[in-house]
Amino acid sequence: MQKFELTKEELKRLYGLDSVVKLSFNENPFGPSPKAIDAITRAAYNCNLYPDPIGRELKEKLSVLNEIDCEDIILGNGADEILDLIARSVLRCGDEVITEVPTFETFIASSENVGAKVIKPILKEHRFDIDAILRSVTEKTKAIYICNPNNPTGTVIKRDELDYFFDKIDNDICVIFDEAYIDFVDDSNYVSGLKYLKEGNNVIVVRTFSKVYGLAGLRAGYAIASPEMIQTLEKYKLIFNENCLAYVAACAALDDEEFREMVIKENRSNKKLMYEGLDVLGFEYVPSETNFVLVNARLESYEAFEVLAKNGVIIKPITVDGYGTWIRVTVGEHKEVLKFLEAMGRLGECIDEKIGLEGRV
Repeated sequence: MQKFELTKEELKRLYGLDSVVKLSFNENPFGPSPKAIDAITRAAYNCNLYPDPIGRELKEKLSVLNEIDCEDIILGNGADEILDLIARSVLRCGDEVITEVPTFETFIASSENVGAKVIKPILKEHRFDIDAILRSVTEKTKAIYICNPNNPTGTVIKRDELDYFFDKIDNDICVIFDEAYIDFVDDSNYVSGLKYLKEGNNVIVVRTFSKVYGLAGLRAGYAIASPEMIQTLEKYKLIFNENCLAYVAACAALDDEEFREMVIKENRSNKKLMYEGLDVLGFEYVPSETNFVLVNARLESYEAFEVLAKNGVIIKPITVDGYGTWIRVTVGEHKEVLKFLEAMGRLGECIDEKIGLEGRV
């Protein structure tokens, strides 16, 4: 386990700190919706019973929200389980998968676990390069994974780029869109993969309740695909894969649009505060369509991690080639962003000291 994956209590013990701001997992700093908490409390009395294996109520709510049929939906124990189901149902040993890096790594790991080869071009200017993906396609290509918005860069693929992509790609290739952060997108040129699924393309759209809905600890996610694909995925799913508390919380969260809008508004405001502070401190960052920001720490990422951790802030270091000095930082509450900026000021001082020492050698 990496240090950035530890709990706050473990981190406080490790670094001898009284308090820690954990900005490494892109968690919702405002918690779950009050309606979700109420639903969890009431459902707790029924934890002696097995959960609903069909999930009709949640599927009906999602079908209305996304203007699709219930038969187009599969529920999962978080988006991670959905991505693993896709790898096990779509891929076989020797198949090829294309994505670009850095990106969310779960589908890469799941693909490699079933014996598939993952082709990983590097992002271009922190964004998915559609032409690089198309150049990587071979007769062995079975799936293409697109995280949009991308984690950890926070960037999106534009509508015209995806239109071009689907004009070129063979429909035998399954295109997986990971849209965990879709609720935070402000870019008017963004389009969900759902558009291309509805147009008849071989697409799976993966979503989560972990981010804007604040249910990361309960594990609730879902995918949208053709009824035929959903039936294939169902064959690999455990019957009671979503627990009863996650289920009722997800249903209730969808009914609390006021909470969702509050989270989005606060994230937008606190992200602006982070941008302004980083500008003053002189740190480069990538403008983000998510609840996190990719920042160039100007030091090797794990060295930057240690400096920030000792100042009470936990971030995620990025280690992919070409991103060795970059860190991913969750947009927390206002006070957490201020704490992060204070720690980045200390990091800047450490960098200046290091430059000064190297200059005297």
